[in-house]
Amino acid sequence: MRDIDGKFPASFIAVSVSIIAALLVVVPSAFAQKCSDRNPQLAVDVLQEVLRSCSSQDAFETVSSKYGHDVIAKAASVAGERAVPVLREIAKTPRNSDCFWGRAPEARQALAKLGDEAAIRSLRDSWNRMDPMMRANLAEIGDDWALTTLVAYLIEHVDDPAMHIEHGPADGPMDLRGSILESIRDIARHHRVLDLPFADYSPEGILEWKTWLESHKWRTLSEPVYKHVSDPYLRCLARRVEWGYPDAILDIATFGGQAARPILNEFPRPLAGEPMGARSLFPEIVSQEEGLPRRDREIQGNLQAALGRLGDRQMLEQVAAEINEFPIRFEYFPYEGLRKLKFIGGKPVAEILIASLGAHNRMTELPEQWLATCLHNSTPVDASQTLRESIKKSCEESELWEVRRYNGWVMDALAHVVKDSPLPTGTPATPENMQTWKVWWAKHKDSPEFIKPLRQSFE
Repeated sequence: MRDIDGKFPASFIAVSVSIIAALLVVVPSAFAQKCSDRNPQLAVDVLQEVLRSCSSQDAFETVSSKYGHDVIAKAASVAGERAVPVLREIAKTPRNSDCFWGRAPEARQALAKLGDEAAIRSLRDSWNRMDPMMRANLAEIGDDWALTTLVAYLIEHVDDPAMHIEHGPADGPMDLRGSILESIRDIARHHRVLDLPFADYSPEGILEWKTWLESHKWRTLSEPVYKHVSDPYLRCLARRVEWGYPDAILDIATFGGQAARPILNEFPRPLAGEPMGARSLFPEIVSQEEGLPRRDREIQGNLQAALGRLGDRQMLEQVAAEINEFPIRFEYFPYEGLRKLKFIGGKPVAEILIASLGAHNRMTELPEQWLATCLHNSTPVDASQTLRESIKKSCEESELWEVRRYNGWVMDALAHVVKDSPLPTGTPATPENMQTWKVWWAKHKDSPEFIKPLRQSFE
C-alpha cells in the first residue's frame, strides 16, 4: 500500500536503492500529466520515456526525479487504454534492467486495472506466493476478484498465527487481519459493492463474511464509476479517483457542470467524519492536524464536499454535524468540516457557520467542563480574590484556547464566504465580535452577496 495512506508499504519487498530515493522526490507540477491537459497522448509519451529509461541507470534516475515514484500510475490513469502497449513493454523488462524491481510490477498492476487479461492472470497466479505483508495490496486492483479473494483470505486465515507480526513498520506487533479488513473497506470507498457487510473479524463478523461470500459468488458486485462516463475529460477524472487520486473528485464538481452530480452520485454515499483532500487548500487548518489522512478516506471526504457544493442537503447536514457534534480533538475534526464548508460556499454554508458560532454544543461544553475541573483542582480553599482571578485567567488560557481558535476560524470562514462581511479575517473571536456577526446576519440574511467558490484544479 502507499506509505501516505498508512498501509503496508511496498518497501517490505526487495526494491532498488534508486526506487527508494525516488519516493522522496518532490514532483514539479509542470511535469505531472493531468486530465485537464485533455490530451491523453501526452501521458502515453511519458510512459514511453519511462520505457526508454529502463536501459540506463542515469536515465532511470532522471525520470524518477522528473516525474516521481508513481509516474506509471499517474500517466496510465490519464492515458487509459492507450497506455496498454507501452505498459506491456515495461512489464517485460529483464531482471538486469533498472525497471525490473519497481516499474515492471507497477506496469503489470496498471495493466490489470485496465483489464488486461494476461496481467490479471499473472496477479492471480502470484497471489499464493506473495508475502503475507503484501496480500492486502489487492485493494489497489479493486475488482470483484480482488474483493472476494480478500474476504476469503480473511475467513481462512482469521486464526492463523502468521497474521500476527512481532515487528511491523513501527517496530511493534502488527495484526495483518486489520490490514486485510481495511483493504476490503477501501474497495468499498471507491465504488459501491453489492450488500457488502460492515463486519469485523470476530467470530460473529466472520460468520457475516461467510454468509455474504456464499450468497454473492459469481455475481457482479461492483464496477468502477468511470466506465459509465461518456465525456472524455470527466471519464478521465473518474478513472483518476479509481487509481488513488481522490482530489479529482473535487475537479468533477468544480468543472463538470450539469453532468457532475450524476457521476458523483455513482460513488458510495459518504458518511460523516472523513477528511477532505486538497491538502494545499486552507493550510492554516491543515497545519493543526497530526499526520496525514489516507487517500482512500479522502475519497469520502472529497465526495461529501463535492456533493455539498452541488447543493446536496444531506451532505451539508453531515458537515454541520461534524463542526457542531464531533469532539474537539477527534482526529481531523471539526477543523476538516470548516475546510469543507469553505470549499462549498454559498448561503447554506453561511447559515451553518452562523448557527455554530459560539453555540452551546460539544465544542464548547467539553472545554467548559475542563475549565471547571481546572478551577476546582487549582484553587485553594482559602485563596484570595486576586489569586482566584489569576487562577481563572490561567485556566481559561490553558483550557479554552482551542474553543477561541475554533470560533476564530468560524469567523474567518464566514468572511471567506460572505461578500462585504462586517468583520475581516483575523478578527479575534470575542463575545462582542461573535455577536456582531449574528446581528449582521439577522439583518442581511435575505439579501447577502456571496463570494464565488474557488475554481481551481486539485487533481
